[in-house]
Amino acid sequence: MKDIGVALMVVGTFLTALIGAFFYDYLQGLLAASSAAASGSSTSLTTTLSIYNSTANTPILITVAIFGFVFLILGGIFFAIGNVGQLLLDQLEASPVTGLERDAQRPSRACVKCGALLYQSVGYCPNCGSSLATLPTGAPSPAPVQAKS
Repeated sequence: MKDIGVALMVVGTFLTALIGAFFYDYLQGLLAASSAAASGSSTSLTTTLSIYNSTANTPILITVAIFGFVFLILGGIFFAIGNVGQLLLDQLEASPVTGLERDAQRPSRACVKCGALLYQSVGYCPNCGSSLATLPTGAPSPAPVQAKS
């Protein structure tokens, strides 16, 4: 994404600079024609035709300028998205969440003596102090107690 953003910004910068050069030339022609008219000298036919042709091309130049600005803006957006995405990926790779860390983030069992909610990794209840029995791995779970009727 960052590469696309950089390419769009380069194209947008080129188009904007090109249009800036054309408008500079156009304004110089207008200033030359107006100063010649103000001094009383007649403007040449080539200067008049140059101004006319530049004015006729103005809609095309404005369209190209708009495209240049759009490319600059889109390039900046793509570049920013690429940077944010890369930062998020780096952060995700730097701190992967393991199964134990994910389970330890919220209480997952209760104390049998006082009923306080406890995290999976604790060995005793911090509320009443009773030790919590853990079943060895692979041991069958105790049968549920059924109420007598």
